[in-house]
Amino acid sequence: MELKGKRVLITGASGFVGRHLCSRLIKQGSHVRALIRNLSKASFIADNVEVVQGDVKDAMSLKVALRGCQVVFHLASVLAHENKPLSEFYNVNVKGTRIIADEALNASVDRFIYMSTSWVYGYGCNRQYKRKFASSSQ
Repeated sequence: MELKGKRVLITGASGFVGRHLCSRLIKQGSHVRALIRNLSKASFIADNVEVVQGDVKDAMSLKVALRGCQVVFHLASVLAHENKPLSEFYNVNVKGTRIIADEALNASVDRFIYMSTSWVYGYGCNRQYKRKFASSSQ
């Protein structure tokens, strides 16, 4: 898929994969927009990336972020080791994904790429995190 010259929105852009994807797409000639919930994490984002504050749970912020985008890489998620309540896992990882997918359709985005990790379930975590996650989810 050729992304040179395309406007690309990346959710989860301040995470490990997201910030590397931002850098890679900029080098390949894409116009990258990063959806950032917490602007204090924007310093991790590569230069030449347009930063837009928003949340995958907020349809209005997504409408703004998606404006003019042809491609979306949806990477945003809550991970097991973050020790968030289960409701937050559901609200971000399920509802948030549904909201951004719906808004991407409404914005006539050409391509929607969803990426996830087993870390949202705790797989791959060391035993310490698995025990913490198991005890916090009861």
